[in-house]
Formats: sequence, C-alpha cells, structure tokens
Amino acid sequence: MLRGSAYKSLEDLRGKRACFPSELSTSGYIFPLYRLVELGYIKPPADPRQFFGEVIYSGGYAQCWEALKRGHVDVTIMAGDVPTSLYWEALNNSRILEVQGPIPAHAVLVSRDLPSDLRKKIIDALLDLNKKPELMRRFVSAIFIRFEQRSAEEHLGPLIRALEATGLRDKYLKG
Repeated sequence: MLRGSAYKSLEDLRGKRACFPSELSTSGYIFPLYRLVELGYIKPPADPRQFFGEVIYSGGYAQCWEALKRGHVDVTIMAGDVPTSLYWEALNNSRILEVQGPIPAHAVLVSRDLPSDLRKKIIDALLDLNKKPELMRRFVSAIFIRFEQRSAEEHLGPLIRALEATGLRDKYLKG
C-alpha cells in the first residue's frame, strides 16, 4: 500500500481492492495466499476473494505498482525479482505490512547429458558470480541473494508445502 494510506494492518484491507501479478506467480500469488492461510484470513482451497473485495491480475509487478499508484487498488504484492529501479521506487513509496522469504526462485538447470567437465565449469561459473553481488543484482533481480546448488526436492519443497497448505496442489500439479 502507498506510504500515506490510512491502512495500518492487514486486517484493515479486508474487503478492499488487491492486485496480484499473476495466478501463475510463485512469489506474487502462491506464497502470498500461503501467508493469508497461515494467518487464518482464508481457508483452502485458497482464493484471495475470500479476504479481498476485488482482485485483479495485472500481468506483472510493474503493472500492479502502477495500479496502486493510480488508486485503482488499495494493496499490491511486490517481489525482489524486478528491476532495481522498480524495487526501490516501490519500497521508498509504500508501507509494508507483511514480508515473506526467501521464496524458491527461478532455477537454472544444467543438463546431465553435457560432458561432466563442461557441466562443472558452467556450475562453477554461476556460483562464482556470487562474489559479485552488484552484477548479480543487475543480472537477476534487485534483491537477488545468491546462486545455490540444490536438488529439485530441496528447491521445490517449500513450494510443494505452500501448494498443499493452500489446497492448490491439484490445480497446479496435475498428474
């Protein structure tokens, strides 16, 4: 919500207008719904309309930020995987009521079919980028933390738990 808004708590936003980037967004939809379930504001199967009066899906964080600035919505979601300028503009001009994270972010997959020495060089090069945080912030996102080598189970475990807690697992993981 904008810095000067009258809303003081998440409860104050009950029945208000909310913007979510996309129903397909992990950080912009699934995890915010997970937080609303954790806080007891909504129940599985999670639907933001159980709490908010009007919900729009804008297609992205920048579009939600514009909707908030123009007064079309009362609250929006913002994540760190946005351009640095957008991140700081939103952070400096809004009031934050809830924070989550870290949230499983984008994965870089390296094929096992590559020769092992080449695969190791690629992985090492990506991990070496961790030593250059400013480059990483420009390359990946405004608040990118670091590359980590993890198994699919380690990386996706929090997402699976969020989908189960929100009752959305079958909607997103059919089959």
